[in-house]
Amino acid sequence: MRCPHLPDGFDFTDPDLLHDRVPHLEFASMRETAPVWWRAQPADISGFGDEGCWSVTRHADVKYVSTHPELFSSQTNTAVIRFNETISRDQIDVQKLIMLNMDPPEHTRVRQIVQRGFTPRAIRSPESALRTRARSIVETARNAISHGMHAFLTHPEQWELYERERPRTTAEEIVRWATPVVSFQRTVTEDTEPGGQRIRKGERVGLFWSSADNAPEVFDSPEAFDISRDPNPHLGFGGGGPHFCLGRSPAVLEIDLIFNAIADVLPGLRLPGDPRRLRSAWINGIKQLQVSAAPESWHRPPSG
Repeated sequence: MRCPHLPDGFDFTDPDLLHDRVPHLEFASMRETAPVWWRAQPADISGFGDEGCWSVTRHADVKYVSTHPELFSSQTNTAVIRFNETISRDQIDVQKLIMLNMDPPEHTRVRQIVQRGFTPRAIRSPESALRTRARSIVETARNAISHGMHAFLTHPEQWELYERERPRTTAEEIVRWATPVVSFQRTVTEDTEPGGQRIRKGERVGLFWSSADNAPEVFDSPEAFDISRDPNPHLGFGGGGPHFCLGRSPAVLEIDLIFNAIADVLPGLRLPGDPRRLRSAWINGIKQLQVSAAPESWHRPPSG
């Protein structure tokens, strides 16, 4: 398998990289030339005492790894793909108590305890109160919706469509577009061959959701922000399997409520500058996003 055309030492988990941008061009090169690729790293740079990690970038392969926890463990080295150079093994191991870093059957037992509060029916019950609250907090852009706000303000035709029609597909496209978690990892429990690539027991495997959510073999024009996209099989809430995000339903509801409130109360928003991004090894985050509103929209009463 050919290596992707990347500079020597290029590392998708370098926090300085995500502080600047999501490497979509490099992901595209990997999907085409080496969808399962060994990424060498200096020893201990990620806190695991090994010499690197496999990078899985193709949509189908990310789903396969996600849905086979018997082969790909979240618990062995946790799901976090990179810590810092000074973390101790004891500090890593204590994080195995978090549900994110558990494997079945323990993960199944803990998830069953909490999942009733996250069903669509349970989330709908406080929707009316949340809708009122959403309208009360759109004096500012919240971090949870900052990627969506930035996408709308850099794609004004989509904001006009949203103001007009309020498509129910909007929240899912915002999650696909942002993919806030760039990557998680698993550790191989026995020799296996995802995507036809031999991987040995004990090696780490990085799942790059941001790459999978921009795969042209899955999404028409993935580079386009399209709030009417349907179907939208993005992996922004995980690739299925036991770790599919419990918070999907409240997240979709939150996004819907917040953007409905913004469109009602502050329709004349503008983007005065670029966002300030989070420095992280695995989160696509925005620390600050400044927006401005036309004065005539400040006291516009909500509709409905």
